[in-house]
Amino acid sequence: RYIVPKAFPEFSDKRILAMSFEAGVAIDGEEVAALSLERRNKIACALLDLYFRELFLWRRVQTDPHFGNFRVRLGHNQQPDRLVLLDFGAVRDLPASFMKQYALLLRGTFHGERAQFESAAKELAVLEDTDPQELKELDIIANRALTKADKEALAQTDAQDVRKEQDRHDAVFKAKAAKKPT
Repeated sequence: RYIVPKAFPEFSDKRILAMSFEAGVAIDGEEVAALSLERRNKIACALLDLYFRELFLWRRVQTDPHFGNFRVRLGHNQQPDRLVLLDFGAVRDLPASFMKQYALLLRGTFHGERAQFESAAKELAVLEDTDPQELKELDIIANRALTKADKEALAQTDAQDVRKEQDRHDAVFKAKAAKKPT
């Protein structure tokens, strides 16, 4: 579902990340807007899947995730559309304390547990007592937006598989970092 341009370390430095050209169209462009709802939904799901993998598997997120850093390579002849991921040179590691609160916030939203949502949101400083009531009810809106199928799929997530994937990714990341010239 993703295309990551090849990095060229010999042409890169601390401020410049040189990468291969990868064809694609703007994610917010007319070509993508003209796609069927099903294809646009698959693109959106790929974006969300990437976001949650960054958060919960790798605990590293891209620090500049605007639409200019994503392109779509449109699929032809039964090939799926794919996201081209640009400018992932700047990432931020997420501390365990943040991830714990963020997971509690999502869990509270998912299970409709308002107290858990509010507590975690306040710990993360994204919600304050002085915020308007509409903002405090975002957990209810998000919970309603999750379909029954979404909830069933999320509930079947195997935590051990997630942990194994995270450990595998961490080992690969550390091996690559050890090989990178300074």
